[in-house]
Amino acid sequence: MPIAAAVSATETAREWPDQGAWTYDDYRRLPDDGWRYEVIRGRLYMSPAPRPDHQRSSRGLFRALDRFIEDRDLGEVFFAPIDVNLPGLAGWRPRSGGLAWWCC
Repeated sequence: MPIAAAVSATETAREWPDQGAWTYDDYRRLPDDGWRYEVIRGRLYMSPAPRPDHQRSSRGLFRALDRFIEDRDLGEVFFAPIDVNLPGLAGWRPRSGGLAWWCC
């Protein structure tokens, strides 16, 4: 869902960038209001919390991946929500993935 209702009562829409122009600094200014925000190619999206079937699948995948990574000392696995900044791509793309693996 694109942002529309996320602007708080004390802020006006003019204080937020146009869709397509969102930056990491804009993203970090968003309120901690329980919504899950994500910026994709400069556009801000809001989404509800995942459904139970998604959570069950994510939990199983996390357990298997975490055990594999930990047993081999290959890094760490993190569960969502966690911001992921993928540098070197065309434009900044903060993502809030379900699982993230950090190594090195």
